Amino acid sequence: MVDDTGVQPLKTLHEATEAIHRRISFEVMSASRARIPMPAEKDLINAAASLQSMLEGLNSGMPHNWQTERLLYRDMIRVAAAGVPLAWVPPADVIRWLLAAGNESSRLKVIEDCSSDILASCHAALKAASGDQISTKRELLEECVFMAEQGMWPGVQALAVNASYSLVHQIFIRDPEWLTAGNAYDFTNVVSDGCHTEFDASISDCFRKAALFLPFARVLDNSEAHRTASMGLNWHSTVIEVNPTQYSKCNALIALMLAVSVLREIHNCGY
Repeated sequence: MVDDTGVQPLKTLHEATEAIHRRISFEVMSASRARIPMPAEKDLINAAASLQSMLEGLNSGMPHNWQTERLLYRDMIRVAAAGVPLAWVPPADVIRWLLAAGNESSRLKVIEDCSSDILASCHAALKAASGDQISTKRELLEECVFMAEQGMWPGVQALAVNASYSLVHQIFIRDPEWLTAGNAYDFTNVVSDGCHTEFDASISDCFRKAALFLPFARVLDNSEAHRTASMGLNWHSTVIEVNPTQYSKCNALIALMLAVSVLREIHNCGY
């Protein structure tokens, strides 16, 4: 399957997702800071655009905040790559405003202006998640929501960042090969020629995971240029550098959305 831009969307989606997985696994599980090449954002955006109609037909495999909403997946890749979580939270209306925002400062303003809607969606996502393996972290994130409602943003950010890191680490401990090359999570069907029913679910699953973990590639970027130039959340700056640029209401909300989205994914997939 090749679209009119020359992109093979299924193959590109597979390769991009695997690159994201390798990048995050290296950052979280290894002392090594080897740079793992990230997919070309343009190719991933083109692939998402080519798969739009197919993905819209697979609503049952999508996060609840995407289902039946006719969101533009190519734009969602762009926003997720900029470090903004979109899977499971926030609400679809907030996603649309984020997609319409033209730059980082505009996106952060949307997040700040929509804080009450974001907190409500985080509360609903946490309420929908259950299981002994996530109960403690869910309770801590519920405390984050409570603190956010009281305006205690630095506390929200610090706790949510550590919770999100712990949740991702939990996935790797449960299945340490999940995010590595040659892993047990088999993408073979996704890159096959043509489209037939037996791997439709794999396509939606692959795209959902790409969107879920793509923000982490930005948030975990430890390059000096990113840490000093970006107003958005940076995990390394949050845990190491206490400064008013990094600790903000917007970054606290991003950190909370990251943690909630991963916890909700763990619940959804039964990790």
